[in-house]
Amino acid sequence: MAASGGCKGESICSKHVAMLMTIIMSFGWANLPYVPSPLPPFNLTSIIKLDLSGYLNSNTTILRWLSHASSLVYLDLSHCNVVDIESLQVTLGALSNLKELDLQYNDMKGEIFRIIMNISRSLKHLDLSWNSLSGDVAQILGSLGPVEFLALDDNELNGRVPEIVENFPSSLRYLSLASNHIVGEIPQTMGNLTNLEYLDLSYNSIIGAIPTTFGDLINLKRLWLSENNISGQIPETISNLTNLEYLDLSNNNIIGGIPLAFGDLINLKGLRLQGNKISRQIPETIGNLANLEYLDLSYNNITGGIPTAFGNLINLESLLLLNNNISGQIPKTIGNLTNLKYLDLSNNNITRGIPIAFGDLIKLENLILSGNKISGQIPETIGNLTNLKYLALSFNNITGGIPMAFANLINLESLLLGENNISGQIQKTIGNLTNLEDLDLSYNNIIGGIPMNFGNLINLESLDLSQNKITGQIPETSGNLQNIKSIYLYDNFITGQIPETFNRLYNLKSLAVSYNHLTRLVPGTLYELCNLSWIDLSHNHFGGELTDLIDALPYCQQGASLDIFISGNNLSGIVPSSMGQLSTLRILDLSSNLLEGNITEAHFSKLTNLTYLDISYNSLNVILPNDWLPPFNAYLIIMSSCHLGSRFPAWIQTQTNLKYLSLSEVGLSGKLPTWLSDIDLWYLNLSSNNLKGPLPSALYGVIDLSNNSFVGPIPLNFAKAPYLSILSLSHNNINGSFSSFFCNHSFLEEEKNGDRLETVWEITSVVMGFVVGFWSFIGTMILKQSIRIAFFRFFDKAYDWCYVQLAVGCARLDLSSNSPEGDITEARFSQLTDLEHLDISYNSFNVIIPDNWLPPFDASFIDMSFCHTGTKFPTWIRTQTYLRSLQACGVGLAGKVPAWSSDMSTDGQSPSAQISEQAHENT
Repeated sequence: MAASGGCKGESICSKHVAMLMTIIMSFGWANLPYVPSPLPPFNLTSIIKLDLSGYLNSNTTILRWLSHASSLVYLDLSHCNVVDIESLQVTLGALSNLKELDLQYNDMKGEIFRIIMNISRSLKHLDLSWNSLSGDVAQILGSLGPVEFLALDDNELNGRVPEIVENFPSSLRYLSLASNHIVGEIPQTMGNLTNLEYLDLSYNSIIGAIPTTFGDLINLKRLWLSENNISGQIPETISNLTNLEYLDLSNNNIIGGIPLAFGDLINLKGLRLQGNKISRQIPETIGNLANLEYLDLSYNNITGGIPTAFGNLINLESLLLLNNNISGQIPKTIGNLTNLKYLDLSNNNITRGIPIAFGDLIKLENLILSGNKISGQIPETIGNLTNLKYLALSFNNITGGIPMAFANLINLESLLLGENNISGQIQKTIGNLTNLEDLDLSYNNIIGGIPMNFGNLINLESLDLSQNKITGQIPETSGNLQNIKSIYLYDNFITGQIPETFNRLYNLKSLAVSYNHLTRLVPGTLYELCNLSWIDLSHNHFGGELTDLIDALPYCQQGASLDIFISGNNLSGIVPSSMGQLSTLRILDLSSNLLEGNITEAHFSKLTNLTYLDISYNSLNVILPNDWLPPFNAYLIIMSSCHLGSRFPAWIQTQTNLKYLSLSEVGLSGKLPTWLSDIDLWYLNLSSNNLKGPLPSALYGVIDLSNNSFVGPIPLNFAKAPYLSILSLSHNNINGSFSSFFCNHSFLEEEKNGDRLETVWEITSVVMGFVVGFWSFIGTMILKQSIRIAFFRFFDKAYDWCYVQLAVGCARLDLSSNSPEGDITEARFSQLTDLEHLDISYNSFNVIIPDNWLPPFDASFIDMSFCHTGTKFPTWIRTQTYLRSLQACGVGLAGKVPAWSSDMSTDGQSPSAQISEQAHENT
């Protein structure tokens, strides 16, 4: 401002300031002007409006300066880091004409009443949101004048809703108390606040139902009650709020259906009811809400189909119905929603195909239909959706090929088609999708090779083509994918080598190519990929010396933790001692190869991070001194079928984190060391050795001591084992009576009381947990016995014992080939409701069970051979509908095989066929 009237230079004189009626000084977040101190004693008495928002240097000097502005009507000090409440009190006390005050986004702490008590009684607009103020809201409301706008959200305020409503100023039009500590029920008297236009009580602890008197708030435009504990049904009277534009009742405990009268809320633009317990069908009257732009009914229990009247919602931009029980097909009228940008119908029971009319949704950016029962082919019209960024159709029953028209989706960033029945080849036009970041075509029936122009997908971060029928080689152009972080190609028929161009994939973290026909990894290929932490090359045809393959792996002293799986190949030669220099190594699996030579201390010298070691099923000599102190503390150690010598390795006792130990077929002899019981194992496999002496008294979750020379009775404290899941003691010299308390059954009541987790999804999660992370698998299995039951039952029903002798909480009981004696009566099985595998063969048991016994279990395998069952065929066998194998050799049966046995199927034969083959052992 130019100087005049006695002012010299270019400074602003106080007389100019006194003449100003309005000063607007909005500096913004980025500007930090120099503030002289002390400030000149300007005459501010005529200033009406002052905006200092974002003026981060505000301090007590500025606050004292503002106290001279006695005519101030509007003051904005938001984002100013005003923390001195005492100085603020003095300033506010001098501003008697103030009507609008904005103090949001400061760092004020302390009692809010200290601010309120000095505020002008003529104040109409007060914003104290996003601070850390405390105090009682009811007291605040009772101290204010005729305020119209009050924003107190995101503080530490408390109060009960009834008292708050009682002290409500009748003038109030806008109230926000979100994200505080408000409790109690909303009273019916809420309906008296007829001037309210905006009410936000979200993110508090409000309980009870929504009062019917809410219908009296006829001026209400926005109502936010989300993230509370509100229960009951939505009252029909809500439909009286014909001025309502936004209604958010999400994430509460609301039950019942959506009222039919919702169709009267014709001005509604946003409706959020997600995260409740709303049931029944969506009423057709929702189709009356022609102004609706946002509709979220997700995470409820809604049933029925999607109303055809949804086609009337022509202004709708977002439609979210995910995680309900919606069924039927998607109505063609959805194609009318030409303003739709976000559509999520995932995790429902939707059937039939994707409507061709979807091609009319030209503004669509996100289309999520995963987790349904959608069938048929993907329509070519999806190629019209050129604005599409996210397309998820995974976990459905989609058939046919990937449409050629997908080449038009040039803005696509995520394409998720996994877990379907998609067939055909990957089209070369996939290379047009240069913005693609996530591509998942896993678990389909895709054939053919990986196109060369995959190298065009330069923004790709995640590639999953696993579990298909892909053939050919990995293209060299894959080396162009320099943003790639994960590559999953496992379970295919890929041949050749891992391309040397992979040496350019510096961002790669996970590489999983197991269960293919790969033959070579060129030395140096992965050497400098220091972000690579998961390498799974298992079950391929890699041959030659292990040393050559190790030389291709990352060698980075400061790199990420390294997990290496090379099991099930044809690698030969020695394990190089240089392996011991991989200080970042966490998981090492070299099992089931052709390795030989010695394993010494040098192989572990710097493996301080090692937690998982599996060198089993090789011809390795493990030569470690008795006083060796390993640099690691492992969770899992498997050395089965290696050569350890006769002495139990003493260094095992240093592994205090050990949960899984397998030393089967390693040549051990003698008695078990007493210190073994001090290790808190979950899995112990010492089978097929020459161990002697009594059985260990330690309680583990899984115990396999079969094929040894243990003697004596089964320890009674096994009955106290809370996690005992697998016990195999066959082919020992165990004797004594059979304990009626052999199995612990406490888990049965737990399972009956809601711990049944045997759905396919949970089972799959546990199985995959073992594949991609041993720790989550072990943790889950230890904590949830019913999950262990479900896990092993899954393999049993799938005819896949996965190399493990499965027995879960007495779901499998194997005492064969020992010397126990005594009677087996129905009482022994009274609580074994999960028994699936029973083997008491080659013992001296007397099986005394009445003809009319109804077993509590339904087993798939029963072997009572060479026990004493009597001459009559046990009629309880006919109740075993899952029975696949029945062995009753040499039990003393006589007479004819019962006719009902032909109605049962056991591994393709009837029990009568199997018993007939063993007739020489019976009569």
